[in-house]
Amino acid sequence: AHKLMDYQKGKYEVSTGTCKSPDEMVNVYLDLTSRYPGVIALIDPLRKEDQEQWETLYRALGSRCYLVAEAASLPICSLLAEENLTIPGVSGLTMKQTNQTTVSDLIQITTRLEDQKCL
Repeated sequence: AHKLMDYQKGKYEVSTGTCKSPDEMVNVYLDLTSRYPGVIALIDPLRKEDQEQWETLYRALGSRCYLVAEAASLPICSLLAEENLTIPGVSGLTMKQTNQTTVSDLIQITTRLEDQKCL
């Protein structure tokens, strides 16, 4: 989403010359998922700074569409250090595999995600 942002205007440029505010982007995504119910995930639909709109989008779509945020993408070693793995307004986590990741790490983090109902 940050790639669509025109920071001077404070709006997302969804197509050449067409700019939308964060609130208008929520409506764009609601319309898109209504028209195309096969859409099961929105990847990085808004900037992390647009917290209010993330919450609105999550309340409206969270039960029928995954919302995946780049901010929720963390190396597994970082996830292992976190106590609480839930992120408000995000349906799940994206894990980054690094060279230091072991099978034991994957088992441990998967177990924790299941225990915290994040999977």
